[in-house]
Amino acid sequence: NYAKFIKIVSADATAAIMGITDDKRAMVWNTSKLGLTPVVIKDENNNQINNVQDIAITTNKAYIVDGDGIIHVLDLTQFSSSTSKVIKDYKGNTVKNVIKIVPNLEGNYEYQFVLALTKEGKVYNWGESPNMLIGDDAAISYGYKYAIPVMINGTENLNAKDIAVGTASAFVLNSNGNVYSWGNNEGGALGRGNPVRDGSVPGLVLGIDGITPLSNVIAISGFSDGAIAISKDGTLKGWGSNEYGTLIRPYASSYAYYNACL
Repeated sequence: NYAKFIKIVSADATAAIMGITDDKRAMVWNTSKLGLTPVVIKDENNNQINNVQDIAITTNKAYIVDGDGIIHVLDLTQFSSSTSKVIKDYKGNTVKNVIKIVPNLEGNYEYQFVLALTKEGKVYNWGESPNMLIGDDAAISYGYKYAIPVMINGTENLNAKDIAVGTASAFVLNSNGNVYSWGNNEGGALGRGNPVRDGSVPGLVLGIDGITPLSNVIAISGFSDGAIAISKDGTLKGWGSNEYGTLIRPYASSYAYYNACL
């Protein structure tokens, strides 16, 4: 019997593919270890992971969020089985109540990281952070790599409602409709004005006037060097690199927008 999928993700055209089925299982295929036939991803006890809420994938790892908001990770390079492991924070506690997880699919092997959002509005990050993406100064002294989730400094009281990532930048939408950014500001990716250096502390994305914070946002989505926001009135506002016309501006008009534009 063929599985019916309600969501599909892949790191690139030649990498592994993962999906959520209509009965809330997670399946993976097109890997050198597991082959081309979709297989069900299992937990540490070799039981099927049920009521899957979200999935994400990088070139070498698959992430599954179960019904309790617990994140399971399957190493696509090391195992020939579909048994995953539960992700824990630096204190050894299981991270729970995760409702969304997003990786930076456009990064290369040196810049892979993952962002996770809990229903309490907490934001976690792990991976490799050459541009202070981890949001933790301590990460720098550890070679900018975190294999386990750390909470992003400066997001504790944001009451985050949505998250998004670029190649080397990250974004959080809070309950007030404001957007915060941190990481690499190449091409104006942070939307916090010019000049702004790379930074580990989240700061407010600025509105069209370049002075007041962008507001009334209900959803965000990142691209390579910037992001797009949807406002309550249905309008789109974006910032960052316009190199390929991403911001629907004539290419010659500007290479980068350092604050939001219509």
